[in-house]
Amino acid sequence: MAPKQQQRRALAAILVVAMMENWTKALASWTCPTNPVNSVGSACDPCGQQVWGNWEHLACRGARVTYTKEQVPGTGVINHVHITDYFLEGEVPLAELCPLTNLVEFDLDGGSLTGTIPTGFAQCFPELRELDLSYNRLSGPLPREIAAVQTLEQYKVEHNQLTGTLPEEYGTLGDMNWLRFSDNKLVGTVPASFAQTAPHLFQLTLDNNDFEGSLYPLAEHSMVNFNAAENPKLCGMVPVGLRFAHGFNPRMTGLGLPCPDEVANGWQDLSEVLFGSSATGPWWEALPAADSLGTPIRLFRNPTTMPPVLRSSCEVAGPSTPHGQKEDCDLWRREWERVYGEIGAVQQAAASKAGGWKALFAARHAALKEAEPWHKPCAFEVQASVDMLAAVPPRAAGKEARAAGAAQGVVEAEASVPQEEGQEEEEELCVVFLVDGSGSVTEEDFRVMTGFMLAAVRGLAGGAAGQGAVPPLRSKVAVIQFSNDIRVEQGPVDVDVGAFEALMAGMARMNGGTNIALAVQKAGQLLKPLSATAHRVLVLLTDGRIDSHQSREARDMAARLGDEQANVRVHAYGVGRGVDKQELLRICAARDPDSAEDRYMGLMVLDEAPW
Repeated sequence: MAPKQQQRRALAAILVVAMMENWTKALASWTCPTNPVNSVGSACDPCGQQVWGNWEHLACRGARVTYTKEQVPGTGVINHVHITDYFLEGEVPLAELCPLTNLVEFDLDGGSLTGTIPTGFAQCFPELRELDLSYNRLSGPLPREIAAVQTLEQYKVEHNQLTGTLPEEYGTLGDMNWLRFSDNKLVGTVPASFAQTAPHLFQLTLDNNDFEGSLYPLAEHSMVNFNAAENPKLCGMVPVGLRFAHGFNPRMTGLGLPCPDEVANGWQDLSEVLFGSSATGPWWEALPAADSLGTPIRLFRNPTTMPPVLRSSCEVAGPSTPHGQKEDCDLWRREWERVYGEIGAVQQAAASKAGGWKALFAARHAALKEAEPWHKPCAFEVQASVDMLAAVPPRAAGKEARAAGAAQGVVEAEASVPQEEGQEEEEELCVVFLVDGSGSVTEEDFRVMTGFMLAAVRGLAGGAAGQGAVPPLRSKVAVIQFSNDIRVEQGPVDVDVGAFEALMAGMARMNGGTNIALAVQKAGQLLKPLSATAHRVLVLLTDGRIDSHQSREARDMAARLGDEQANVRVHAYGVGRGVDKQELLRICAARDPDSAEDRYMGLMVLDEAPW
């Protein structure tokens, strides 16, 4: 039978289905005779001379199709069926459409189809590349026979009522790019065979099912899109290639914690390796210090599975040893470095505030889960960074700075006031917030900035009163908002938390372009009347997205300010989408490149372009 005769027979069959089920609206254009101007060979030609054919939801695209496809004839054989969001009823009409053997796209998503997914797609459509049955009411298991369609690139069955496990055979689909299983009732583990899909699978959605176990079969993948949320039994470490994929969300999962079998087997295996099966007594009492063990960090994640003597410490040691008295250990520090990167002064201080690296790791993990897909530090890190803003160098260093300031011609405002013998000069700090109010900053970003400024001022107030982590000193605060222009929201005044709260609540974003250099220049003017011994801190809150010319101007202005005035430090906080961290680090490094990394923090960032 000729291809066109086959497709006409198939279409006649589907029209019978349309009369029996609720397909009438979707197939309203499937009538004969077709437009004679666009019909070839008969008065009923679904394809005609145009690529998209005479009937809606069908396409006859072929090898000759180009970007000007509306002017290029197709093959004359139907190879795409795409009926979306028409709430089609009944079962998947595979038997009726099977004579369309040239189909490469079979899309019946957004309907009310019931029954199971048919098993005969490979026999009917040997060249099928996309199968989309999502957003229907299909039930039953995922058919293993789908794996026989070796040309399949996209398989979408999300938002149905499918049950059972992921077939092992799906890992053999060598051209598969998209697999979508979200919002079903699927169970079991990710098959080991999925490791074979690493070179080509870049989108996988598993969310809102009941999967269990680890994601180890996906360890070598580098996903563009991945989601596994709302699978409470998923556990284990998250591969790096999934953690930074768009859409990744570990919400309502055990990801990041060891799997139960790993913990149980790990303790038993560790005991046998170290002491043999004949060991007696509590084996952990005989363990050496943790630093001498190559034990996997996953063994120490869940305190409920640890022996009681280890629950208050991640050190593998007995309570009678010096190591057992230690509240922190190098294991969690190394795990932080492995997962979150290099440790700086802020992280060191944050670990101290949290009570150890284990607590800090847990706090960061919780903060990331709460903010997904955004990235943000935990509260301990933010407080440590705020403390750093108010950090005062030793007084000896202050005297050297005072001498340097005098040599540079800095006028000391209080030089004419004689000091009594033995009286120490009062330490003074002035923090100037430079707030990005440009058009690339959203209202949500702006509120993150104002919220941080308020938290910082409260921290400064605690230090000034002798109640915070910083030494008591006289503190002033100023706020400059910038876009193309600048606006001094508040000049340098003594810290007043109540007044600052009102200022933050009423501050409106300027909008416009971005000119960081102008803001730095204005900050220099506000800081100049201070004494040479005063500590000057610029706090830049921005997404850092500026062109190369503006970037150079900002760095030059920061360096010039540091040359003209003593005790100048620049801190930067990234907020928004596509934050240019490297640019902000260069601005921080204009004065002191060695500590620039410690003076940068991403407050709330999303690593993707803002457009």
